[in-house]
Amino acid sequence: MARKHLTEAQRAEIRTLSFTAGLSNAQIAGRTGYGIGQIRRAIRDAVPGVRTGRPPALSTEQQQELVEFVTGSKKNRSMSYLELSTILFDNAYGESCIRATLRRLGFLRRDTGNLVRVNTGAKQKGHDTNADARERTQNETNETDGQMEEEEDQTEETGNQPNHTEIQTDQSQNQTSQIGNQTNQT
Repeated sequence: MARKHLTEAQRAEIRTLSFTAGLSNAQIAGRTGYGIGQIRRAIRDAVPGVRTGRPPALSTEQQQELVEFVTGSKKNRSMSYLELSTILFDNAYGESCIRATLRRLGFLRRDTGNLVRVNTGAKQKGHDTNADARERTQNETNETDGQMEEEEDQTEETGNQPNHTEIQTDQSQNQTSQIGNQTNQT
C-alpha cells in the first residue's frame, strides 16, 4: 500500500532529526514510523514537489454556479446528478463529473436522496482516526442542515435569497479552529 505524502511540518521534523540530532534514516524511521524512502525524500527536498494531475472539468465559475444552484432550494438538492447536468450545463458534462465535483466540494448524497454539504471544500490535513472523522462529519452535517433550513425559512418569509458567503465563512472559521486544535494536540 502506498504511503501518504508528508506535510512540510513532517518534512521539517525529519530534517531536524537528521541534521541537528544526527540520527540515521533507520533511526528516524523507528521514531516517526515513516518509511525510509519518505525520509530520504524529505531530507533531499525540504518542500514537496507540485503534484499536478488532471485539471477539473468544470471551471471555478461553473463550480460556483453548481453550488449556488444546489444550495438554492430543497428541490434542487434532491435532483439527480444527470438532472443537474441537464439544467445547468445542457448535458455538457456527465453524471460522474457532476458527482465527483460535488463530492470534492464537500457535498454527499444522504439516505433521503438530498445533497448535504458535509465540509467546506479543501481536504483537511492531519491524521484523524475513522471515529474522529465520522464524528466531525456528523457534527458538520448537523450544522449545515440547520443552516440550510434556516435559510429556507428566511427565504420564504422575506423572499430574499440567503447569503451563502456568510455561512461558508463561519464554517471555514470553525474548520480552521478545529485544524488548529488538532495541530496543538500533536
